[in-house]
Amino acid sequence: MLDILEEHFEEIQFLWEQREKALRSPDFKFRAFLDLEERMEAHVQGLLTGGMHAIPLLEAGLATDDPAAAFTAAYVLLRSHAEVLARKVIEAFMQAKEEAVSGFRQALSHGPIAPIRS
Repeated sequence: MLDILEEHFEEIQFLWEQREKALRSPDFKFRAFLDLEERMEAHVQGLLTGGMHAIPLLEAGLATDDPAAAFTAAYVLLRSHAEVLARKVIEAFMQAKEEAVSGFRQALSHGPIAPIRS
């Protein structure tokens, strides 16, 4: 199961980077963008379905310097709607190195607000 969760994690990173490029590309078609979003959501749901088995993988992503990994970990943890996991995201963001900060910013911008509102 861990291999599948790692694959979901890696695919979200890849698809997020593709999404960012698509937003700036005049050649990217709207339908293709929607397909990209759907694929990303399927992988997010895959990680969320992993439940507690996915937490160590996501926590490791919070501790990385890679912005795509930080985004993926933070975004999925925020999407879990668990306040304790949202606190881990905020704590990791506050301690993040400069390289990873942009990933955290994107996750906090695109993730749900309810778990971090307080």
